[in-house]
Amino acid sequence: MNKCTILNFSSRENGNCARIGEYLLNYYQKKATVFTIDANNFAPCNACNYQCLKSEMFCPQLNHEQRKI
Repeated sequence: MNKCTILNFSSRENGNCARIGEYLLNYYQKKATVFTIDANNFAPCNACNYQCLKSEMFCPQLNHEQRKI
């Protein structure tokens, strides 16, 4: 079975998106990766001259866990 990536956009711990994500995780027999967007606190873009678009560099605003997404 192919690996599944689940993006959880719920701001509530047991919200609808979180519950759907949990259902999918069980459906794929735990062979999925769940990313909770709200928990990652993404910073907005700012004055970086779009490094992420110009080369293979990563966005300087993202931490290691956020880059996995």
